[in-house]
Amino acid sequence: MVLVDGWACAYLERGGRRLLTFPAADDDTRWVGALADMVHRGRVRRLRVERIDDGSAESSPWADALRAVGFIDGYKGLSLGA
Repeated sequence: MVLVDGWACAYLERGGRRLLTFPAADDDTRWVGALADMVHRGRVRRLRVERIDDGSAESSPWADALRAVGFIDGYKGLSLGA
């Protein structure tokens, strides 16, 4: 669960393949950077998000925000890390 100022913005399912967003995500995009920080700070080695909400990660409205913090397009989604 990614919280920003106490508001639930996103939930990354176990394994990191699916990301669910909440209405608060639209108001504050700092949660996108928090996902990238999980990799940059070594909490996880790699994130590969295949699905965001009910669609593919690459075509999600959030795809550009994820790319802006370092995620790259891959075979099955957007990836960050080794």
